[in-house]
Order: sequence, then structure tokens, then C-alpha cells
Amino acid sequence: MAQAVLMALAVCALLILLVWPLISDTEYLMGDAAADAGFIGHQADSLRQGYLPSHFVYSDSGIFYAVFAFYGGTLFAIAGAISLLVGSPTAAQAIVYALALAAAYGGWLWLARMAGVRSWHAHAPAILYVTAPYVLTNVDVREDLTESVATAMLPLLLASALSVLRADRLRAGPAAALAASTIVLGGTHNLTLLWATTVLGLAALALLAGVPQARHMVTRRGLLRVLAIAVPAMAVNAWYLLPDLAYYSHTVIAHRIDEWRASARTVNPAIDAKHLFSVGRVTPFPGSAFSAALPVLAIAWVLLAAVVVHRQWRQAWARTLAVISLVTVAVLVVMTHPRLISALPDPWLMIQYSYRLETFALLGICGAVIAALALIGHGRHRWLTALLLPILAYSVFSALRQVGNVPRADIPAPVSIDNLATFSTGDFADVSVRQRPPEQAQVVVFTRKDAHRDRLDVTVKARPREVIYMDVMAIAPMVDIQGARVVGRWARPPLRSTWQPYWYLALQVDDDATPGKAHITIREARTLPIVGGRIISILGLLGLAANAVVIVRGRRRS
Repeated sequence: MAQAVLMALAVCALLILLVWPLISDTEYLMGDAAADAGFIGHQADSLRQGYLPSHFVYSDSGIFYAVFAFYGGTLFAIAGAISLLVGSPTAAQAIVYALALAAAYGGWLWLARMAGVRSWHAHAPAILYVTAPYVLTNVDVREDLTESVATAMLPLLLASALSVLRADRLRAGPAAALAASTIVLGGTHNLTLLWATTVLGLAALALLAGVPQARHMVTRRGLLRVLAIAVPAMAVNAWYLLPDLAYYSHTVIAHRIDEWRASARTVNPAIDAKHLFSVGRVTPFPGSAFSAALPVLAIAWVLLAAVVVHRQWRQAWARTLAVISLVTVAVLVVMTHPRLISALPDPWLMIQYSYRLETFALLGICGAVIAALALIGHGRHRWLTALLLPILAYSVFSALRQVGNVPRADIPAPVSIDNLATFSTGDFADVSVRQRPPEQAQVVVFTRKDAHRDRLDVTVKARPREVIYMDVMAIAPMVDIQGARVVGRWARPPLRSTWQPYWYLALQVDDDATPGKAHITIREARTLPIVGGRIISILGLLGLAANAVVIVRGRRRS
């Protein structure tokens, strides 16, 4: 018991050190941390005002900007709730990062123990994953909250789904882990959800085809148990996913597909062989702690283990190791040959940088470590497991060096949503409105404080039928406008230097408006995707509650 407590404390200390820059220096970091903290603060305000998460962001750059209908809606709502509890969006952000790494660590530990790996050996894949260069690049260098959290959910999702699949009945712990990981993955990063569904689905088919014992694990009752949790859990995200699917074609980002195709064909320096297969954490960008180096020592250990136990290649774990290795190699081939991605349908092209596929290569490598450990077992090759100790020690040491080398800015970046241009590209503004109104028109600029609970009431000095420019970045079908109608869009230069202007709606005042005192009301529309999405989310929560009742009754009967 004492040993387990000490190990838990050591893991907690490691995770805190890995996210330390986000605890101590958020305002001085140069990635997305300040912007994400602003999003968290906005959702905290929305929850405080109306008890429900909002689809929109309001700031000095524009109002009714539907970020949360397309990007990290559920994650920022959860982080906003945490912010209300701790009193700080930056603290909430650091907590979310730490919890994400803890979820990944726990998922790998769980998978290893289900494979029969015991003692400290079971921690090996978890340590390798949370200290991997690319994982820390996402957390501490890019500070990409949505991608970091979504990818961290994958080990926990796999472990909990496998546990529910193998069990004789639903149990509280695995069911709760499956529900939580599904909700967070589905409500955080659409790109990770799309690619994870694709890659893990193909990997599962390969395992079922190549490992007969795996096919015996899959039963109809087990699948139904997994679906009984996963379906309502994913439905919780409908408030965000349904408007996403319905209005995605209206956005700027949907019309940049040629740009994404060209980007996918570009070979990034991060995936160059000398950087990718480096023992150290060599960065292709001088002055940065960015590294996408693979854990090559762990790969070498897996290859050595496979050679040493070649007489056991007929076992199920040997087949599992072979299939995982082949899938991992396939992922690496696609990642290092990005032109292959450009042949995929449009949604997959939005990956932008092929190095993002390293997440799935890391899943394969850590999975291969588990398969190799299970294959070694407790036989006469224990010296192989002893070789893991220096590899793990080096991984931890180099991870802490990478974290310590994260560059800081000389001047702090603003975290307040009032001061921060949180959308540097305007990707979720509306470009479906093609008309361009006359240049000579009145401009009406609002701030975040002018809107309350996703509603704006304003009186402007305008004549009937006059066209006015308002800094409303909304997707036109997502807002209900009274007293005026949308007649076009206009581009205003951004408040801060960027490579793209912001798109705003242009409105024409109604014919019956009072001259000089035209009253205009803008609020969230009550469309089927918006209202239906929230209803489905409620039904999803009720479905999870029903599962909880079933689990409690099952425990009482047993």
C-alpha cells in the first residue's frame, strides 16, 4: 500500500512539472494559452449569466462570433465551470491540462494491467506517452488546449471501452471513464475526432483480422454495453456538433480547402528523418522547444524484445505486436509522405500539418511496448524489462529539459477577453453571404458588454432602409435579427497584425423603423440545429443517468 501511495505521489509530481509553464508563466508563453484562457473566461461568464454554455464569443474584435459552435464547445464549457470554482481561467486551463495528462497516464496504466503487465512495468507505456516530445510540444510549446486534451482522451477511451466490452455487466468505474472520455473527445477537437475514428477503426479491423483471440473477445452483449454508454455520451455534445454540421459550409475555414490541400502537400521540417528519429529532442526551429522526435529508444527496445522472444511468435501477443507495428508503420509512412493525405476527401485535408498524425504513431508505439511486455511475461527474459529503466529515466529527464526550455515572451500577453483578439483568422465568420453593400455606410461598433445572454438590444441613428455596418461576425442563420435584415458582408482590418481580415454582416434597417431611432435586436436563432442540438444533449444526459440507475441496481442485486 505504501509503495502504491509513493508511486501515485511521484506520478502527480511528474504531471505537475510537465505542465509547470502553464501554472507559472501563462501570460508570458507564446502559443495559444492566452487565447484559450480568454475562451475559458468567456464560457465562465456565460455559465454565470445564463447557466448554459454559449455558442458565441464577444470581444472588441466582434460580437456573436460562433467559435463554440465549431471549436471545442464542450471542453471550454467544462473549463469554464472549473474557472468558476477556482476563480481564474488561467488556473482552470492548467488544471485541464494536468487532468488530460492524468487521463492519458491512467489509460495506459489500465491497458497495461489488462494485458497482464504488473509491478512498475505497467507504468512504462504511460511514462513514455506523457513524456513524449510531441505530447509536450502540444502542451507547453504550441499550447493547443483542444488538441492536447482530445488526444489525451484516446488511451482512456480505449482502456474503458475494452474493459466494458470484456466485463460480464456494467460497472461504475469503467462506465464513468468511458462516458467521460467520449464526452470530452467528442466535444473538444473535431479534427482529432475525425482522424481518431478513421485510424483507430482501421486498426481495430486489422487486429480482428490478424488476431483470432481478439475476435473471441467481441460479443454482442459486450458491444451493446459499450454502445449503451458511448452513444448517449456522444449525444451530450449535440448542442455543439449539430450546429457545426449544419452551418460548417458557411464558414471561412470551409472555403480555405485549397489552402489546406497545399499545406498537406508541404513537407514540414519537423518530420525530416534527422529530427523525427533523433535520440535527443532536436528541434527544427531554432530558439523553440518544438520537437516531434519519436521515442526511438522505446522503438529499439520493442524490436530487441521481438527478436529475443522469436520462439514465441505464434502466441496471440506476438500477433498483436505484429499488427500494431504494421499499423504504426503505415501511420508513419502517411505522416512522412504528406502528399498521400492530399488524396483524401476534404475534411481530412484540414489536418494542415502531417506531424499531427504522430499522436497515432505514439499510440502504436506505446501499445507495442505493452504487447512486448505481455509477450515477455515473467519468464527468463527479465533482463529485457530491466533495460526499460534507463529508457524511462532518460525520457523523464529529457522531458523536463524540454519543458524548461520553453521560450517566454518579454512582455506578458493579455488574457482578458476584453483586450484579446482571440480569433486571429476569423475562420468561423460567415462567407456564405455574397453581396457587398455600398462603401458609404454607417459603422456601428459594439463591445462584449453590449450583449447579455446572447442578446443585443440597440437603438441606432439610422433612417428606414439605410444600410449599416455592424461588427457582428455571426453565421447569418445562427442569429435572429429584428428591426433589420442581412444584406451583405464587409471586411474590416483586424485590430492586430494578421494575414486575413475579419468578415462582418451588413444590415439594412426595416422600412417601418423610426427615423433616427431604429431599434435592432440580435439574438441566437431558434433553428432546428440549435434547439434540437440542446434537446439531444439533454437526452444524452438522461441516457447516462439511466445507465447509472442500471449500474446501482445491478450492484444491489449482486
